[in-house]
This record gives sequence, structure tokens and C-alpha cells, in this order.
Amino acid sequence: MQDFRHVRLISGLNRVVQVVLALALVLGLNWLASLPEFYARQDIDFERRHSLWPETLAQLNELSKKAPADTSAENPWIRLIVTLPQPQAGDDPEQAALVASIRRQISRLVDDFKYESSHTARKNWIRFENADLLKNTRLLNELSEKYGTVAPDTAIIVLSQKRCRTISVRDLMKVRISQTGEPEVDGFRGEETIMSAILSVTDSVAPVIYFLSGNGELNIGSSDRTFGLSVFAQALRSRHMQVRTLDISAAGGEIPADANLIVIAAPRVAIAPQTEEKLARYLQDRNGRILAMVGPGVQSGLDGLFFDWGLQMQDVYVVENNPNCILPDGNVAARLFPAKPHKTAEILVTLGLPLVSSQFRTVENDLSAKEDRTRTVTPLAYSSQGKSATGTPLSWGERDYRTPPYSFDNLRGDIDGPVPVAAIAERVAGTRLGVSIPGGRLVLIGAADIATNAQIESGGNKPFLLNTVNWLIDRDIMLNIPPRPIAEFRLKATTPDLVRVGWRFLILPAVFALFGFAVFSWRRRN
Repeated sequence: MQDFRHVRLISGLNRVVQVVLALALVLGLNWLASLPEFYARQDIDFERRHSLWPETLAQLNELSKKAPADTSAENPWIRLIVTLPQPQAGDDPEQAALVASIRRQISRLVDDFKYESSHTARKNWIRFENADLLKNTRLLNELSEKYGTVAPDTAIIVLSQKRCRTISVRDLMKVRISQTGEPEVDGFRGEETIMSAILSVTDSVAPVIYFLSGNGELNIGSSDRTFGLSVFAQALRSRHMQVRTLDISAAGGEIPADANLIVIAAPRVAIAPQTEEKLARYLQDRNGRILAMVGPGVQSGLDGLFFDWGLQMQDVYVVENNPNCILPDGNVAARLFPAKPHKTAEILVTLGLPLVSSQFRTVENDLSAKEDRTRTVTPLAYSSQGKSATGTPLSWGERDYRTPPYSFDNLRGDIDGPVPVAAIAERVAGTRLGVSIPGGRLVLIGAADIATNAQIESGGNKPFLLNTVNWLIDRDIMLNIPPRPIAEFRLKATTPDLVRVGWRFLILPAVFALFGFAVFSWRRRN
């Protein structure tokens, strides 16, 4: 009897130890998982709906390197404060549901930012907080004294040591007009908006981008689908860039000293020689940057400037007969890129997106240009390659494009495809200690409407244009962040519906319980 009592004691102690160890394991794992440095996450969703985009990650890592040396958890460089209050009792039910939904989206996004920022080159450069400004009057008074009155609809506040940026609920939502004419929420723009706010409070000076005017160019202030660039301009502003117009064709017009980039968007009138000379001096003497978009049938007046930079834009219309490159709306897609794509076009290759335009013209390396070892010309995109069943090219450059139908004719001077439709020319200003110093940069696109309100969302136009602008102004960390879909669902059911669902979910557990009870009874009898 003593032996069995001793065995039972040891067996009981063994069970107690197992329970204690199991609890310690569960609690220890949860504690370690709560520490950013002890867990890792990987988003296996192709659309990256559950993590930050690569462009955001690159920006965060670069910003962490720029943080002051004295930053710490108690004295961060950036403070991100979520101020959107919880829904209150007595609020309108629909309004309360919307606020709760936005808070959930913000909470998930802030968790993503918190996790990724903890894995950057330097830690503790950004701190994430939650504050109810109605209750935290000390913080509200501090913000009001330093940065002015805080709007009541403020959802997020981003602070640096000298600057402040507020984000409203309206800024976080992507809204579209439904078929009934009513606005409806179509996505959550929190990642783009927060990243833009962080950039705006950390950049000492926002880059200034001038859009040339006075020659019939597209208008950044117009919302017209065909002739407006308002969507493109707003995308630049949201990335903390200043956008202005510039008319240097007027008497005494000069290129401002603060011009980081000049955009020439589809001039319909040939640019005057005096203006061309000023643009050439801007590129050569000031290592300037120009993005030019010129479509077929237009004399740009910049042939001399293009020639000096090793580029040639013939008045040749690109004919595309590849079914994969002709879109249902009649637009043409340029899907062919160099084997080693330029940095501006890498995202198009990665995502499999084309450049889309209603018409392309050729942009070629001018072989007759004077040899210049400091100059490099790089094609960006081509029309399709290959032959049809009849032996004619799938695409070619048509010279006699004013008299359709088109047919390839070598004797007439047509250019066999694939033909380049966009190219980059850049110069090296010199070398110092073995490091090349960048000089001027010129991007030439043979399409007039690639940035218009009607086309900018087509294919990969928007990411390509934004990446091109970032490269031109030396922001090599590219930012192209799409809105996240709001994947939330509500269950609307009456009480009888819920009762029926409840009974159905109870059937299977009840069957298993009865089977277990039957087995237990049978074993007791035997």
C-alpha cells in the first residue's frame, strides 16, 4: 500500500509540473511574441494587403538613417499620435460604425508601421502613441501653442521636432462616385497618407517641380480628362513636392533657381528657340532635370536640345498589330522592356504592367550626335517584336501615318519593330575620388497623353511617372502606394435566423458528445 501511495504522489507531482511547464511555455511564447525583436512576419498575399509596400519599407529605412544621433525612445525624431476617438454612446449608429471601422484600419496599419520601423537601420527614431485630445488637455494645449488649432476631425497627428502635419478622416478614405451618383468609400489610403505626412515633417525643403506653359501644354489645374493633369499634380503634392507652372516664353522669363525639375507636357505649339536655349543651359550649366512628353504629329521645337543629348524624335507613328498590345478601349500598350530595365521601369517589369497611350511615336538614340563620353542614352520601353503569319512586323514606325490604312514599307522609310517609345539621356558632371557626380538628366516619352487624367491610371502609367520623377530629383527611393481594400463584413440576421444557425452549429458537437457518452457507458458495463 505504501508503494502505491508513493507512486500516486510522484504521479500527482508529475501532472502538476507538466501543467506548470505548459502554462509557462504558453505565457513565455506570448510574452516573446509581444516584443518586436522576437518575432517575424511575412505577407504571403501577392497583393500585399496585410503588410506595408516595398516602397514604404525603403523609405522608412532611409529615414531611420537620417534621424539625429540623440534620438531615443524618450526623445524620438518623429511622433505619430492617433487621436481619432472611440465611438460614444448616443452617437448615430451609422456614424459610429464608420468611426469604428476606420479605427480598426488605423490600428492595423499602425501595427504594421510599428513592426517595420523596429527593424530599420536605427531603432526608436519614431514613436507611436494614442491620445484622446478631449481628455488629454495638456497635449492639446501643447499642440495648439506650437502649431495652431487642431481641427476636430483630426485622426492622426505626425510631429517632428519642428514641424506638424495633421491627417483628417477624409484624407484616409478613397471615395468614388457610385452608379447612383452617391459617393461611397472604395479603399483605405492610410499608408500613402501617413508616409506623405512623415516625409513632409522630415524633409527640410520640398522639391519644386515646374510644369512648362505658354505653348499649349496640358494644364495641372484642369480636371478635364483629355487636357488636364490634376490627378498627376495631386499625386506629386501628396508625396511632399511643390507643383507650379512656369512660362519662360514671356518677356524676361527665366528658369527659377529653385527648379528641381521641369515637366514639358505635350506642347501643341513649337517651343521658341529662346526658350529652347534657356532649357539647354538649365540642363548643361545647372545639371538640371527635364521630363518631356511629346506625341505624334507635333513639332516640339526642341530638336536641337534632344540632339545635344543624343536623342532623336522622328515624326513617326508607332503601328501596333500585336493583339496583346491593343486594349479593348483602343489604346496601345508598350509591354516590351530591356533585359535589364532602368530603375524607373523596374516596377513595371515586376508587376507586369505596360505603358499605355492612345498613340506612341519613336524615341531613338541619335547615332549622328557628337560623341560624348559623359553622356549615356538608355531606352526605357519598346513596341512589340515578332512577325505576323504574312511575314510583316507586328509593330513598326509608320512615316505616312496621315493616310491610313497602314502597311509596312521599307522603301518608304518605315522602321521595323520593335521601336523604342521612351528613353533617358543623362550626363556625368565629373568624378571625384573615383565617384561619378551626376549631371543633367532628360527623360523623353513619345506620348502626349500618358499623364492625362484619362490615362494616368491606365496600366503602369502612374507608378512609372512617379518613379521617373523620383529618379529625376534624386529621390531614388520610389514611392507608389495603392490604397488598401476595406475587407470588413457585417452579419444582418433576424432572431429566427440566428436560432436556426445556432441549432445547425450545435448538431455536430451534440453528435460527438452522444457518441462519447455511449462509449463511456459501454466501457463502464464491461
